Amino acid sequence: MEWNNYVYNRHQTDALEYRREILKRTQYLSSARLHCPELCEEIRGLADGSGNDFDTMFALQLIPEVWAEEPANMCTVVGIRYDNGTTVLSQNMDIDEFYDGTQVILHIKDDARGLEACIFTAAGLLGLCGTNSAKLSLCCNTVSQLQASESGVPAAFIARTILTCDSFLSAKKFFDNRSPFFWNGLHHRNLYFHVLF
Repeated sequence: MEWNNYVYNRHQTDALEYRREILKRTQYLSSARLHCPELCEEIRGLADGSGNDFDTMFALQLIPEVWAEEPANMCTVVGIRYDNGTTVLSQNMDIDEFYDGTQVILHIKDDARGLEACIFTAAGLLGLCGTNSAKLSLCCNTVSQLQASESGVPAAFIARTILTCDSFLSAKKFFDNRSPFFWNGLHHRNLYFHVLF
């Protein structure tokens, strides 16, 4: 698995040991299980389907969380709202080069709610940014001036959850119904989510 080589080259440690260490010292997994249990089940399915273990597939989701530990390239977002109501949101993804060739667009349909989402990601990841048929779009930036933390819900889980909301108000409610600890988990990992509707 190319991620194993990436971890060794970047952290000078075995990927298995790195995975154990990051899951042991952080609260990402317990926060994800509490607030997004259905996405934890999706990761279990990704693990089963790919022949990897759950912890490896969960650790793969932690791109911005790992970036908070070391200098990395950062993404750029541009958003424009025209007078006629048209909105344009664009983002470049400065993700690590081992993802090259694995980029995909997930087209997720929720027929019961009449909702569709197109989510940009890489194979094995829950999602990085995207848009849905409720005219809700999301991009994510690292803001390195903010304090990083090892608690809260990982960014990939937040992105996927927001993109399954059917309105800006339901996305806001997702955060309002959580404790301040949950909300702080979003911001103090030095991330800023851009949500346009």
